Amino acid sequence: MFQRVEFVRFPYASFDEVFIMVSNPDILDGVSLAADAIVTNGEFRRWLIQQTKFSKHAVNAISQSECQKKSRSPNAKNWWQDYWIVSNECSCKKCDGRPTDFLCIFKTPDDFRFAIHAKIVRDHSNLTLKMAQGYRQRAECWKSSSKTADTIVAHNEATTLLISRKGYTPKDPSVTANFESFVHIEDIMAELAT
Repeated sequence: MFQRVEFVRFPYASFDEVFIMVSNPDILDGVSLAADAIVTNGEFRRWLIQQTKFSKHAVNAISQSECQKKSRSPNAKNWWQDYWIVSNECSCKKCDGRPTDFLCIFKTPDDFRFAIHAKIVRDHSNLTLKMAQGYRQRAECWKSSSKTADTIVAHNEATTLLISRKGYTPKDPSVTANFESFVHIEDIMAELAT
C-alpha cells in the first residue's frame, strides 16, 4: 500500500525547514508541531484559541510556555505534555494522578490568564468516561492556585478540548460531553501548512 507524501513548508520556522509528512501522520507528532507553533506563530495561536470559548482573547493572548517550562520538573519532556499531580498535592483530593495530555496557558495584556486542557485521542485509544471526567475536574481544580501544586502556572479560567482524527467516535458517546471544544488533527495540520 502506497501513501501519498507531501512536502509542507511551515512559515513559522526560524530557518528554511521542510517537513516530510505522510497522509496519515501520528497524531502526537501533529500536536507537537502545534505546540511549537503556539509559541512561534501568532496566526496559528489565534486560530487555536478561536476554537475555544476564549475566542474573544485570541488576538492578544500570549503563550506562557516559558513560565510553564520553568515550573515543571527538570525531567519533563517538554513544556506542554503530560501534566499530572497526585491527589495529596491537591486540596480537592479528586485529581487522580492521570495526565492531562496537552496543557497550554495564555495571558492577555490585562493579566487575564486561561488554560486549554486537551485530551489527545491517538489511533486505537479507548477514551473512557472516567478519563473524560478527569479532564473537566482538573480544568476546574487547577485554575485555583490555592488548591493545586506549584507545577501548574496560575490562571483564572480553563476549558477542555478534545483533539482527534476526523471520524473518531468514542465507544461511549457520553464522554464527549466533558469537552467544551473539539479540533481535528487534520484541521491543525492544514492550518499549520497555510
